[in-house]
Amino acid sequence: MKPRARSHFLARFRSYRFLGLLLALLALLIGSPFFGTTVLSRVAVALLLSILLFATVILATNAPHQRWIAAILATVCGVILFAGLWLEHRVIYLPVVALLTIYLAYTIAVVLYRIVVATEIDADILCGTVAIYLLIGVVWALTYWPIYEFDEGAFAAASSLSAQPYDLHRFLYYSFSNLTSLGIGDITPVNRFAQIWTTLETATGNLYIAVLVARLVSLYR
Repeated sequence: MKPRARSHFLARFRSYRFLGLLLALLALLIGSPFFGTTVLSRVAVALLLSILLFATVILATNAPHQRWIAAILATVCGVILFAGLWLEHRVIYLPVVALLTIYLAYTIAVVLYRIVVATEIDADILCGTVAIYLLIGVVWALTYWPIYEFDEGAFAAASSLSAQPYDLHRFLYYSFSNLTSLGIGDITPVNRFAQIWTTLETATGNLYIAVLVARLVSLYR
């Protein structure tokens, strides 16, 4: 590849603001089946969640000083999350998981706004639409985590699925089963709040696809 072509390719690659978020989400999802209960696995969970958090910082704002503030907050959250998972202390990591969930929900709103106001479709917009869909599943998975921590009987697993105790992979698997309306049924909500929250995730996934298709079709007119 010639130097001019290489520099053009790198510039084009850097212009894809949503690509980093999409790659961070894919890394989390692909890596989740290898998570376990060991210290190394908990370190991997904290690392991948921190990478996802930093990927959202880039999308949060264009102002450099605000990015620095967001990066500092992301670092603090990552360190506390790492410490909580390392020590397996719910008082430490559950508040950070809650803050992370809120921040990722904010990121969904930011990315969705940019897609809605876009005047044309390009590869970056398509990366953003896929990233939002995956991010919805991750956010819902993180909300299932504290539900289970406060009520260990909130979810029931099939006898063939040794899912107790639940971990991030199980919540991601359960979340995306609901989001995609796959409905395997090997993990079911028992707690009444968990039941309605699960239903809302399925409805959100279906509504997002419907609205997204309508928006993308309108951009072609």
